[in-house]
Amino acid sequence: MINRQRKLTTFAAAFCLILAFGVALTLAQTPDLSQLTAKQVIERELKGDESHSYNLALTAGQYLDLVVEQKGIDVVVTLFDADGKKVLEVDSPNGTQGAEPLTFIVETSGNYRLEVRSLEKTAPAGQYEVKINELRIATEKDKSHIAANVAANKAFSEAEALRQRGTAESLRNAIKKYEESLPLSRAVGYKRGEAVTLNNIGGVYFDLGEKQQALKFFNESLPLRRAVGDKRGEATTLNNIGLVYSDLGDKQQALKFYNESLPLFRAVGDKGREAVTLSNIGIVYLNLGEQQQALKFFNESLPLSRAVGDKRVEAATLNNIGAAYRDLGENQQALKFFNESLPLSRAVGDKRVEAFTLNNIGVVYSDLGEKEQALKFFNESLLLHHAVGDKRSEAHTLESLFYNLASVNPRFAIFYGKQSVNSFQILRSNVQGLDKNIQQTFLKSIEKIYRRLADALIAQERYAEAQQTLNSFKDQQFFDFSQSRQKGFLIKNSTF
Repeated sequence: MINRQRKLTTFAAAFCLILAFGVALTLAQTPDLSQLTAKQVIERELKGDESHSYNLALTAGQYLDLVVEQKGIDVVVTLFDADGKKVLEVDSPNGTQGAEPLTFIVETSGNYRLEVRSLEKTAPAGQYEVKINELRIATEKDKSHIAANVAANKAFSEAEALRQRGTAESLRNAIKKYEESLPLSRAVGYKRGEAVTLNNIGGVYFDLGEKQQALKFFNESLPLRRAVGDKRGEATTLNNIGLVYSDLGDKQQALKFYNESLPLFRAVGDKGREAVTLSNIGIVYLNLGEQQQALKFFNESLPLSRAVGDKRVEAATLNNIGAAYRDLGENQQALKFFNESLPLSRAVGDKRVEAFTLNNIGVVYSDLGEKEQALKFFNESLLLHHAVGDKRSEAHTLESLFYNLASVNPRFAIFYGKQSVNSFQILRSNVQGLDKNIQQTFLKSIEKIYRRLADALIAQERYAEAQQTLNSFKDQQFFDFSQSRQKGFLIKNSTF
């Protein structure tokens, strides 16, 4: 985003990936693809509006452990009984990569049907792999295992649904549901599911602006990702740790984690999340004032997000390209990219990216001296930031309103300036437990509004309020009040 903004976007989650075994068979070795047997591994191509079916001869009392590995296409896996009744459906919100695990205890003997279909009717062709890990008589442990797994998945799914609503209240409730899921995963030893849930809790805290809590949960998730060999998940959490540091203004730490994440995404062939990380690296360079280097990474990211059809990441990256051009003083070019980004974010319902883009358009109009137009976009942005509970971005948009009104209506500008400082004070309380250097870096990124507000109050001869504003900025001896503002929309690989 523009100078005063940071960004984040969410990705969805896959719960409890199960390791599979068996030797892959070519299509020539499995002429009858309709029958699926234990330890058989089948890999096929699937495209939008297609479905493949497999027969499974199952006996009452058996335990079925089956997994469909997505390799470039998002699939829905459904199990039907002998009467054609749906008994189980799996659609982990993990996009086009990762596992769709299905575990089931058979109640009635018969010929069951497994259906694998594309989630999106217009999806390009991709590969998937289907295999049965285990098919045996169920034990009591299996029954309790599945019961806990069902309960964990139920709580997890409810958390995901609440998170998708995107309001401050629903995000708080999502954390509660994730916390219901977490001990259930731990009880049955689902380290992969535990890692996913910890990561997602961190993602929600990030959305709420509580960076210290976000970092805590990401750091708990990371060693579990590594312990189970989940390279894609490890890369996701590394990216998320990087965006926390980027948001706090520690650019070198952010680059360190992004550069650990990027080769892992490339190694597992996840082009969508590679696009995310490239865009986030671009934001670091944007904040370092290296606009050409930033554009290099944004322009690497954009075709990847388009290739995988991820319009959210495409919208965020278009916005970031616009921010780079605005920093270069090319406002018309900036508006072009912002106006490409806006309908995409609206089409996918991503109110966070939409809010950032509206703010950025407002900044450009403010630069062009069109104050009324700028106010229109700032106010639209402010409502969306408030609705999704993004306190830091809300604080930055209040800051933009303060700057825009300063020369037009100083008293009204001060009203917005005070709201901005109050919001930043709350955010400061959320990082108090972090390293002192990190706290100081964060303070440097927000110091300008304190100084400018104090100056505006002094101009109005409101000296006591000006002094109070300066006093609220503790440890002032560490800072020189130079400009240091976050730019760009950080894209979060927060879940899966």
